[in-house]
Amino acid sequence: MAEDVNPSNAGKGPPRLIPLEDFFRSPAKTDFQLSPNGEFVAYLQPWQGRLNVYVQRVDQEGALRITGATNRDIGSFVWANNHRIGYVQDRGGDENWHMHAVDIDGSNYMELTPFEGVQVQLVDKLEDDDEHLLVAMNHRSRRMFDVYRLNVNSGRLEMVAENPSSVTHWLADNQGKVRAALATHANIALLYRRTESDPFKTVLTTDFKESVWPLFFTFDDKDLYVSSNIGRDRKAIYRYDAENGVPLDLIYEHPHVDVTELLRSKKRRVITGVSFFCRQTAISLLR
Repeated sequence: MAEDVNPSNAGKGPPRLIPLEDFFRSPAKTDFQLSPNGEFVAYLQPWQGRLNVYVQRVDQEGALRITGATNRDIGSFVWANNHRIGYVQDRGGDENWHMHAVDIDGSNYMELTPFEGVQVQLVDKLEDDDEHLLVAMNHRSRRMFDVYRLNVNSGRLEMVAENPSSVTHWLADNQGKVRAALATHANIALLYRRTESDPFKTVLTTDFKESVWPLFFTFDDKDLYVSSNIGRDRKAIYRYDAENGVPLDLIYEHPHVDVTELLRSKKRRVITGVSFFCRQTAISLLR
């Protein structure tokens, strides 16, 4: 292995070889997330060789570890409210992720979805609801994921969207109502419903060459923002009429690369930018 090269001698010798182990090492700290009130920051950090959740006040030194995973990493976490964090973890590598919750002082732990052979996926953290998360779970049928409103304190579940057959992606509006979905079978179908009491209807079907990916609802919950390459060779951002399955305004396009991410401020109710990958990740501010 080559020796480290002094920066002052850059270009005068062979570059330092990166040890293979570095590519598989757990990060020192990762996935930083602010609490809704901005007073705390939570992140994942290794403890006894496994990623665990730590919480720290933004105006103080030192962090508190609030989980005790030793066999499997914490896969991901989310602020359920200012005082409680939900996180997912599987058992023995079976990839049946269960949702757990714990208060930010490490107390009041509860496994919220203690179902064998069932996997949980986060759909929406419901920023305006301190008691619930939206999760998709294959509890009714191992082949299909339905959407449930999950109480982060009691574990109580309420089904809010039953999978009609082959939905693989769900989308809630700004009020936390599940109203759009993508179904994958021979082709890809965009599904939509006006209210949660209505049945889903197929508004668009595409093949593997073209796609419409719903990002989120407009702030009035009438239309969708989507990333689409229909009728073009690169994905761009559109405002989309989901009721009738037609594109409306072109929001942003890039002349060389796909654009798949749209940034927003829910508090100010404005679109703030887009992000895309080229040689480096780029962010373009719209306002």
